[in-house]
Amino acid sequence: MDRLLSALAKSPHESALDVLQALARRGPRLLARHDWAQAVIKVGTEKSGQTLLTLVCEGELGNAGGADSFHLSRQLAHLGEELPALREEMLQRYQRMNRGHAKSILESALIELANPCPRLAKFVIWYNQFVRPHHQAAAGETRCPN
Repeated sequence: MDRLLSALAKSPHESALDVLQALARRGPRLLARHDWAQAVIKVGTEKSGQTLLTLVCEGELGNAGGADSFHLSRQLAHLGEELPALREEMLQRYQRMNRGHAKSILESALIELANPCPRLAKFVIWYNQFVRPHHQAAAGETRCPN
């Protein structure tokens, strides 16, 4: 399996991500492997970034035994720098999420993204302090939207 994941990560073919996703659907335990997440990250497309973001928001990645939270947040930040649409999607999902492990991964990624952009860092801090508590009280608990 290691060789297959490595080959898919290096593949220039557009369907490499589709194969990785199909493998994960057939064997959900594959998501717990660091190598699988690394392969998706190395594909480096907007679609692979969206895949990672969705899996983090759903709680499928970033848990014990698989890709660690620190690594995932760093990789999402890197993809967010390269792909502005993914950065915007991360921010939108972050705003709609309730507290939890997935939100802390996105928060770390957004803070890392914000370092070159102080306005974004200030927004994240402001949102956490003032807006999020009011939204949570008004809306109740919700999952990360797809």
